[in-house]
Amino acid sequence: MGIPEGRPVKNLMKTFDAKDCSHQTSSLNFNESDCLQMNLRYLRGVGMNTFTVDYLMWHHFGRRLDECSPDIVRQYRVYFQHLPNPTNLAMFIESYMNRSPIAISRDGQTGPQLNVPVLQIVGAGSPFVNDTVDVNTKLDPAHSDWIKVSLFPYLTFDTTS
Repeated sequence: MGIPEGRPVKNLMKTFDAKDCSHQTSSLNFNESDCLQMNLRYLRGVGMNTFTVDYLMWHHFGRRLDECSPDIVRQYRVYFQHLPNPTNLAMFIESYMNRSPIAISRDGQTGPQLNVPVLQIVGAGSPFVNDTVDVNTKLDPAHSDWIKVSLFPYLTFDTTS
C-alpha cells in the first residue's frame, strides 16, 4: 500500500502529529490490560524483565518477528533489555492505560473535525493496523493520508555527510 498516484504527501511540517492515535478510539481489550498491569508490577518491583521486553517487542514488531530483519530485532531486544529507567517506562505505560479517547469526527457531528493535515503511517506487521484504519475513518479524506509500510529488510544510515 502506498500513496495514491497523483496525490502527494502533504507538507509534513504542518501536519497534526497523530502519533499513537491508533488506540485512541477504543479501550484496551482484556488481555492487553492484563499484560500492561503485569508490566507495571514487574517494572516497579523488579525492573526490566523478559515479560516486559517481549511485550515491547510485540508492540513494536507485531507477532511475526521472523519476518523482520534479525539484526534489527536483536538491536531492539538488547535496547529494551538495558533500558536505564524502568520506573519511567512504568509511568509511561500507566499514562497510556489511563488515556482518554480523542474525540474527532469526519463530519463534525460527533466531535470536533480536524482541519489540519494528518499523516498516519503504520507498519504492515503492526498489531494496530485496524485501529489506524478506524482513526482514518474519522478524518477528512481531503486533509489526511494513511500509509501502510510493508517490510523493511534493513535500515541504512548515511554517515558520510
